[in-house]
Amino acid sequence: MENSTVLIRDVQQHELPQLLALLKAKAEFDGVANSLVATIETLAVAIFSHKPMAKALVAVSDGSIVGMATYYSTFSSFIAKPCLWLDDLFVDESHRSQGIGKALVTQLCRIASEHGCGRIDWVVAADNDHGQGFYSRMGATIFETVRLARLDESAIQALADEEG
Repeated sequence: MENSTVLIRDVQQHELPQLLALLKAKAEFDGVANSLVATIETLAVAIFSHKPMAKALVAVSDGSIVGMATYYSTFSSFIAKPCLWLDDLFVDESHRSQGIGKALVTQLCRIASEHGCGRIDWVVAADNDHGQGFYSRMGATIFETVRLARLDESAIQALADEEG
């Protein structure tokens, strides 16, 4: 997909260093830089293994990767359809307000449509007014009544190890 001089396409394995750099910038933007533990090697396994766990779109402008969207398949038992989870969406600050974020989401919508998905879900920070406005303008519903719940790796292991 092209948006003026920007090409939206799947990331290539040799571009994982640039993808990781954008993930680092996203973590810093979100104020959680210390939570980024991904490496080029772990991204390669996640995206390019025989059974990939995730996929990534990149936005390329003048030969440089300036934006990305990482996503993976989910399922909703309520609608009995496959869904996509948009894990991270990020556009380099110098390339914002040029339609790149919308182009990434639009391509993700095409992928979801091709796979018969019933919806695309993601989270947006409660204090990210700009992001909430961006998503709302595209037709997204921002839910205020749900909260993200998470078991981290140590909590998972603690529960898995419990005698039952």
